[in-house]
Amino acid sequence: MPDLPPVLRRLGRGPQRPALAAPVAPSRRAAALVARLNRIPLG
Repeated sequence: MPDLPPVLRRLGRGPQRPALAAPVAPSRRAAALVARLNRIPLG
C-alpha cells in the first residue's frame, strides 16, 4: 500500500477518528470531506 496523504493517515488510524467522530462537524463539511477522499486514487 502506497504512502497515504496525512488526511487519510489521520482518518484511518485506529478506532478513534476525531475528524469523523466530532459531533459538532456539520454534515456539509463531512460530505465535502468524503467527496474529496473519493477523488483520491488509492491505487
